[in-house]
Amino acid sequence: MLQRRNRSRGLRRGRLTSMVAGASFVLGAVGWLAVNEQGRRMRVALRASMQHMTPPARQWLGRSWEWWMRGWRDPWRGVRAQVTAAATGDVLEVGVGTWPNVRRYRNQGRLIGVEDQRSSAFIARQRVQRYHPTARLVRASANALPFPDASFDTVVACLALCTVRDQAEALREIARVLRPGGTLRFLEHVRSSHPPLAWLQRGLTPFWRILADGCHMDRDTIRAIGDAGFTITELEPSRTGWWLTRPTYCGTAQPPLSPSPSTLHHTSEAL
Repeated sequence: MLQRRNRSRGLRRGRLTSMVAGASFVLGAVGWLAVNEQGRRMRVALRASMQHMTPPARQWLGRSWEWWMRGWRDPWRGVRAQVTAAATGDVLEVGVGTWPNVRRYRNQGRLIGVEDQRSSAFIARQRVQRYHPTARLVRASANALPFPDASFDTVVACLALCTVRDQAEALREIARVLRPGGTLRFLEHVRSSHPPLAWLQRGLTPFWRILADGCHMDRDTIRAIGDAGFTITELEPSRTGWWLTRPTYCGTAQPPLSPSPSTLHHTSEAL
């Protein structure tokens, strides 16, 4: 019994040491990238190279992200199922990435996934063909959805509002394409309410955006949903995901009664 306790304490200490060492390393790298002039040039070069990637490079990036998530065992997989299970009618999922959720949809009408990053398209197309051949994958931004007003019964956003260029604009677009009585189903990580972790998230975000396809650790997404006129009817905290990106929330929201009508002609293309 004593040996088990000592072993358990040793494991806890080892994990804590690893977490502190990892955080120290990442913070040092972030500080260097954020302050050092050479680090600033590296950030610019990384962004430029990602914008001009060849198709094979995009496929490699998509596969690498997929392999990494598999190795990490996708800590959100259980909550993803909870979010998609309640999606009914004609469904639009925004920011699908490699579209891990496509396998989870069952009794919907139309199913359309939107993603504006070509690097994710290779894996996403494979998943559509394997799990849901009638689904449609469209290359477009959540900030400019290429669909008429009141087109969908459900919009799903799983770890997508952390990456959009402008949250308020994306939420206006989501409200616009939802039909009266429609719902937004979401799974999003948000900025921590604890000052030390919030400070860490704020400092890491410039570096994390490069590594994680534009993801912001420090957004107050739940507040943004409310500010966009949505009424949050369900909100459940979850302890899923990496500790640096917590807290995470799963929820449902109703769009405003009079969403802004579309004034732009948005274009799209098949991925």
